[in-house]
Amino acid sequence: AAAKAAAAAKGTAAGAVKLKIAAAVAAGVVAVGGTAAMLHQPGVTFSDPAFEQNIRVLLDQPEGAIHAQDLEQLSFLCVLENGMTAEWGREPYPIAKEGTTAVASLEDISKLPELHSLNYLVPDNGALLDTVGPHDSLEFFTSYTPKGRAEEYLADLSFVENFPALRSLSVHVTSGADLTPVETKTSLTNLGIFTNGDRLPDLSQLTGLYSLSLSVPQEGTMRLSTSQPLPNLRILSLSGGQSGPPVLGILDWTPGLEYLKCQWIPDRDLTPLAQLSSLRAVDLGGSGPYDLTPLAACPSLEACSIFPGDGAVIPDGLPVAVGDSSAVMDIWMEIRNEAEARETAS
Repeated sequence: AAAKAAAAAKGTAAGAVKLKIAAAVAAGVVAVGGTAAMLHQPGVTFSDPAFEQNIRVLLDQPEGAIHAQDLEQLSFLCVLENGMTAEWGREPYPIAKEGTTAVASLEDISKLPELHSLNYLVPDNGALLDTVGPHDSLEFFTSYTPKGRAEEYLADLSFVENFPALRSLSVHVTSGADLTPVETKTSLTNLGIFTNGDRLPDLSQLTGLYSLSLSVPQEGTMRLSTSQPLPNLRILSLSGGQSGPPVLGILDWTPGLEYLKCQWIPDRDLTPLAQLSSLRAVDLGGSGPYDLTPLAACPSLEACSIFPGDGAVIPDGLPVAVGDSSAVMDIWMEIRNEAEARETAS
């Protein structure tokens, strides 16, 4: 009986071992099968050989088929005059990764499924952007000319219609550019328009903005317009237009504004600021002299920077620093981070 029991136990153990081996083999087949399945998928076909070469460099994949799963690694891309990079460290201007080259088309951008941020820094008036197709996940787009040559600004903004999820847009545009695609981009929460002309977008449909930066030439004219309140706007930066009409009337439409920066604007009367009960920080520069008395009516004010301060009227007790914007910048950073955290959470 003991021998039979031992034999039975041995058989049971042997059976268990076989089951474990079978399970392990099956698991291995599943794991290997997943890789095998990917390897048997057709590789991605690129329309521009230069674009494909750049992607191979960025992925460190010089040979073999590139699969859709490989391309999921790229969430950030800078397109430069002489190549591309997927990284931008602390340097003031991104540097094309060695081995990349100029591209003839951006049609293949649509093949990067996880691309969320695109920087376009090619001085060609945006000609390559005419080749961009639809991209459902792109949220951030930036384009500027580091040398500040107006003839290199973007001339056509229709490409934004290809990015339904676009939240942040910061661009340098020519004076004759049609701004309609921006004016109707209701998904935007952050907008920066820098132009060498005087036409700026009508803001009436952009009620979701939390940050807005508008810039025209210093001696130019800034024309602001909206027929609807901007209830979510927390950050506003206005620069230039010193020869034109006052611009601070826009504050009638920004009840929740927390940070205001004004450089070389035509206004000397700061009375419109007195209505901003949530205003925490003000940065004034280039114009003046200012009478800061209206700021005393802002119950949330924490810091104000002004430069130059010659001739300014500064009431006692007002938190004003002449020529030092560090406190103001700290508050700006805090407001921006809070807004972005809320947006991410939603």
